[in-house]
Amino acid sequence: MIHWILNWVKAHSLLVIGVTVFSVVLLLFSVFMIPILVLNLPKDYFISDKKRVRPAFLHPSLYAVYAALKNILGVILVFLGLLMLVLPGQGIITLLIGLMIMDLPGERRALIFILRKTHAVKAMNWLREKNNKPRFELPGDTDSQHNISAGRSG
Repeated sequence: MIHWILNWVKAHSLLVIGVTVFSVVLLLFSVFMIPILVLNLPKDYFISDKKRVRPAFLHPSLYAVYAALKNILGVILVFLGLLMLVLPGQGIITLLIGLMIMDLPGERRALIFILRKTHAVKAMNWLREKNNKPRFELPGDTDSQHNISAGRSG
């Protein structure tokens, strides 16, 4: 079996190098960019019903291009997040950030569902507390429920 694997790697060395480089890039992206994004979100990001508006600096005729590029970036991050579930990196958090960027129907519900079913909010709140930022608030959470969902008692 080992002999077969070594022969396959030799025959597909370019593919193996490409996947390795891609994994390292994903790892570096998640290690450096994810904390920056998580720390710059407002604490009420997940409960805010604020409608997204066109950025003031953007001319109305360019808004469609802006929205399309933003959704493409979101899809790419969701895809990378899914890859990072099996490759090195912070897959769940990357997937969540991809969902946050997109302007699609149901993306907010999917985001809250993932936050409640994973430990992602606990990890993001740990990072925020470590950097003296307030914890994220989730919809329907009272103070004690929020602390429990984020891994705290009381």
